[in-house]
Amino acid sequence: LNNIAFTYSTLDNLPQALEFYKQAIVLYRAVSDRAGEVAVLISIGSIYSALNQKTIAEIHLTNAQMLVQQIDHQPLAEKVQNLLDTL
Repeated sequence: LNNIAFTYSTLDNLPQALEFYKQAIVLYRAVSDRAGEVAVLISIGSIYSALNQKTIAEIHLTNAQMLVQQIDHQPLAEKVQNLLDTL
């Protein structure tokens, strides 16, 4: 699902990408894959930012930031922070 969402995103079909990312995050949560969940939250936040919905983007990126602190994943933490800084 994540790859399908990414493909839609690269084709600039952002609404369809969001739908697949929302499905993917459910699966990552079901298997307690926190890094996967963070990656999807980053993608969702990036799409909302591209759609100029900065408040919604910030919510998703802040959630990603809280999760990434729990798993101590420095590359993801840096990516989240960089995205938050651009909002």
